[in-house]
Amino acid sequence: MKKRNRVFFVAVCLVSLLPLAAVVYAADEEGSNLTPPQPRPLGDEMHPVSERFNVEGYGEHLFARDRGAVGTFEEQHGILLDLGYQLSERLSIGTRLEAAFASVESEGIAAVDELWLEVAMVDELNLRVGRAPVPVSWHNLDFQPLGYVGVSQPYVETYIVPNNWTVDGAGVFGNLGAGLSYQAIVGKGLQSECFCPSNGFGGDDLEQNADFTNPAVMGRLDLEFDVLPDAIGNSGVGVFGYMGETQTPTEVEGVETNTVISMVSMEARTGYRSFKLHGFYAMGSIEDAFMFDGVAKQFVGYSLQGSVNVYPDRWRKGWFEDADLNLFMRYEVYDTQHEMPEGVEPDTRYDRDAWSTGFSFLPIRHLAFKAEYQLIQNQSFVSTADQVVVGIGWGF
Repeated sequence: MKKRNRVFFVAVCLVSLLPLAAVVYAADEEGSNLTPPQPRPLGDEMHPVSERFNVEGYGEHLFARDRGAVGTFEEQHGILLDLGYQLSERLSIGTRLEAAFASVESEGIAAVDELWLEVAMVDELNLRVGRAPVPVSWHNLDFQPLGYVGVSQPYVETYIVPNNWTVDGAGVFGNLGAGLSYQAIVGKGLQSECFCPSNGFGGDDLEQNADFTNPAVMGRLDLEFDVLPDAIGNSGVGVFGYMGETQTPTEVEGVETNTVISMVSMEARTGYRSFKLHGFYAMGSIEDAFMFDGVAKQFVGYSLQGSVNVYPDRWRKGWFEDADLNLFMRYEVYDTQHEMPEGVEPDTRYDRDAWSTGFSFLPIRHLAFKAEYQLIQNQSFVSTADQVVVGIGWGF
C-alpha cells in the first residue's frame, strides 16, 4: 500500500472510532431518540399535496471553467422531481423524474430515474421492488444541492464507484434498533463496458446494465447515533458491498467477456457545533481484466472533507433569519489503474490527487449559491489541471 494510502486509511479509521466509541452508551441510554438512515422514504422530507400525495424537487445550474492553457467552459443544468403516493396503509409508490442538460459534448436527457413499490411490514423488515438508488454512499442515496456544501460531486464517488446509480431489482431494508439499519438488493448488474480505463465509472455507459440472467447482489449496513450533545445531526459509519457477473454478447479474441465486478465502500461522518467531517473509502476489482484493453484489475480511491458554518448568529434577522455560510475543503485520491493484469504496467496519469475548496451560501433554506476551486495532479507529474466551478441550487 502506498504511503499516502496508509496515512489516509489510518485517518478514516480514527474518525470511524469516534462514533463507535459511543455506541455502548447510545444503545444503553434510556429513551434514546435514534434515527438511522433509510432509502429516501415516502413523505419524510416531502411536501403533502393531499392526504396521500407528496412532492419535492430540486434543481441546479453549474458553470465550470478550466484554467489550463486551452481553457474550456462547461455549463450543466439539472432538474429532479420526486413524487410519492400512498396506495394504502402499507403500500406506497415513489418515483424520481430527471431532466438534465449540458452545453458541451453531451446531449440533454429526460428520464424516469426511479420508480418503486414499497411494502411496509415491520420496522425490522420492509420490501421494495422496482428501480431504486443503490446504497453505495450517503450521497447516492439522497444527493441534493442544498444539503451538499460543494459544487461538483466528489471524484471518488464518480470514478471509483458509480454516481447517480440506480438499479432494477428487489430488496429488503429495515431498522434493527440502537441506530443499526440495513439494506439488501438483488438486481441487474453492471456491464464490463461501464468501466473506462481513464475515468472509471465516470463514463457514459453506466446505463448499459446486464439483464437478470446474471443478477448482482448488493447490501449496506449503517450505524448512526449521537456522540456529543452539541453534535450536528447523528454521527455514523456505513459499509457497502457489491458483487455481480456481467453479461456481454460479444467475444474478445474468441473468449467470452463475462466477468465479475466487485466493490466495497466505507464511510464515516461526525460533527460538532458548526463543524462537520466526512471520510469515504472505496475499492473495486474486475476479474479477468486482461480481456479488456487498459482496464484495471483493481481500482481504489478515498476522500476526506471538512466544512464549517461561519455565518454569525447576530446576522440572522429579516430575510437572512435562516441563512448559512459554509466553508469547506476536500482532499481526494483516486486511481483507476491501481493494479493491472499481469504483464501490464499501470498508467500513472490515472493515479490522481484532487484538492477542492470553496463555499456555499444559503440566504434562505431553499436557495444556495456556491463556488469551488479544484486543483488536480496525477502521479506522472506531467500535467496539473485546475478549474473554477460555480453553481446555483434550489429545492422545495
